[in-house]
Order: sequence, then C-alpha cells, then structure tokens
Amino acid sequence: MMEPRRIDDQIRDYYRGHRLSDDARARMKAALRTGAVETNGSRWWWTRVAIAAVLLISVTAIALWFAVLRGPAPASPQELASIVVQTAAVGHNEQQELEFRVSRTAELREAMKSLDFTPVEPEVMAKMNMRVVGARYTTIEGVMAAQILYVGPNGEPCTLYELRQVQRLARIPSGEHDVDGLRVSVWREKGLLMVLARPVA
Repeated sequence: MMEPRRIDDQIRDYYRGHRLSDDARARMKAALRTGAVETNGSRWWWTRVAIAAVLLISVTAIALWFAVLRGPAPASPQELASIVVQTAAVGHNEQQELEFRVSRTAELREAMKSLDFTPVEPEVMAKMNMRVVGARYTTIEGVMAAQILYVGPNGEPCTLYELRQVQRLARIPSGEHDVDGLRVSVWREKGLLMVLARPVA
C-alpha cells in the first residue's frame, strides 16, 4: 500500500509542472519594467490634469461669485430714481386691471392684506381734489408696492405708488421728472416712498 502524499508536496509538484518557461519569464519581467515606466509617466499626466481641473473650477467659481452672487455694482441714487420713475410711468400707461375697487383709501387697508405696510392717502391727493378708484399689487425694484388709481376733477387718471423705503430705495432723492408726457413726482410721507405719475397739465 502506497503511503499518502502530503498536501504540501502535491501543491509543490503541481506548480513545478506549471512553471513558466525562462523565455516567458523574461518577457513578463520586460513588460513589468515597461509598465512601471508608463505608470509613472501616466501618474504625472493625471496629476497635471487634476491641477488644471482644480484651477479651472476655482476660476469659474470666482467668476460666478463676482457675476451672480455678488451682483452688479450698486446703482447711484440718480440711477435708482430714473429706474423707479420710468417704472411708474410705464405702469401708469399700461393701465392694468385693478384688483380692488374702493371709494376711500381707508378701504385699501382691509382689502390689501398682503402688503407689509398700511396704505395711506397723501395730503397732496386731497389738495388736488383727487378721488380714489381702486388699486392693485405691483413691485418696484423688487419691492412690493400698492399701485393706486386716482381720478382728478376733469376725469384725468393719476397713478400713485406707495412702498416701503428699503435701504437702497431710501437713497432716492425727492423731485419732479417728466417722462413720456407724464409728470412723475417722488417724495416721502408717513414713512413711505410715494411716486405719483400724472398727465402733464
């Protein structure tokens, strides 16, 4: 009876029988050496690509911050006044449909609940013998406003805008402007910014 061979001996014999030839081993060593050189060069190429990508992303992020997040340079008070006055003139000429019909300004306090201020009737409207007809919500320079329609004694329409004086709008100077055949007045009253567009007399 043959004595059983140990597993270690069997494994050694198996791998001896499947050993690479000297020629195959020489080719494998050469391929490993060549591959190692390529790998080092390849690593350097990928490192350069990564650095370039990081620089590109950084430059793009900085450009976006300046262009979008930081926003444009703040407008001067005169530029802001011009924008507000032009917006008021366009809104008056468009004559958009009113959301609320009222006969007294006090009624707007109940009707326009979404405003973050209380609409008031400026003294100038009473002096000009104007009567309120109605109002609608609007915005001026991104600030919520009440666009209130008044009618004068001769039936001429006038559009009054009332809005809170947020920080940037607080810099707008009071004054009179002529725009598209309209007289647009800007002033402050009872803590609000008032902009009145009416036909030039």
